[in-house]
Amino acid sequence: MSEYNIYIGTEPRMWLGLEVLKYSIHKYASKPVNIIEMNYENGGYWEGWDMGREIGEPAKRGYNAKTGSAVWFTDFSNFRWAIPEVNNFEGRAIYLDFDEIVKGDIIELFEFDMKDKPVLSLTPNETSVMLMDCSKFNNDWFPKIDQMKTNGWSIRQYIQLLVNNDYFGNLPTRWNCLDGQFWGDDYTKLVHYTAMNTQPHRPYPDKLRYHRHPVPYMETIWFDEFYEMVENGLLDMDAVFKETAFLELEKQFTTEHGLKSICHEK
Repeated sequence: MSEYNIYIGTEPRMWLGLEVLKYSIHKYASKPVNIIEMNYENGGYWEGWDMGREIGEPAKRGYNAKTGSAVWFTDFSNFRWAIPEVNNFEGRAIYLDFDEIVKGDIIELFEFDMKDKPVLSLTPNETSVMLMDCSKFNNDWFPKIDQMKTNGWSIRQYIQLLVNNDYFGNLPTRWNCLDGQFWGDDYTKLVHYTAMNTQPHRPYPDKLRYHRHPVPYMETIWFDEFYEMVENGLLDMDAVFKETAFLELEKQFTTEHGLKSICHEK
């Protein structure tokens, strides 16, 4: 395995946010990193999981009819717990949600002092960014992937199991800035667009009513990365032009900032 493996939880319709995140990771990384996309369409480790609901129904509340556990909120909710096994129970790995961008050298996070804790996250209940010591998960009490696929657990059940075994340590807030919280130009290393209805890439206009981000600068730094990708020919523009909800925001953003919309290039 690569020394620096980053696992990203994602879904097919989240492709634009995913591409911008991947670009930002590589842009700032001081060493080569390997990115693994945890998407059910990729099969293998990521297919055949009991989510408690049909695939493609994100942000749907409810309970698994078989187990009584809460259904998955996204189509990748519990893939993160498979990371240690996929990583051969070796070394460290990082987990990220797709709806983030990196603003600093992620190698710094890989090399952070974990103080003997197997998992670092903002809090036990906020695991959208995690640094994991994969060697600490090869034990009798933590489920293996074959068990995970069929047990129908909610994300809270995995978290509680790790809490009971004192596995969580604290991730610095600079590595998970939630929609601008604790933002600082020279402080923040990662931004998470956690409120689904203000995400700039707008992947689910048929399911959500989108609004402008309450912290305008959060839009600006996301579009900075996006326009760099456009300028360097790093995006499938035919696919971008199909994202009608995103294009609506992009036109509003460029008008407000005196920029030329990509729609003029179409």
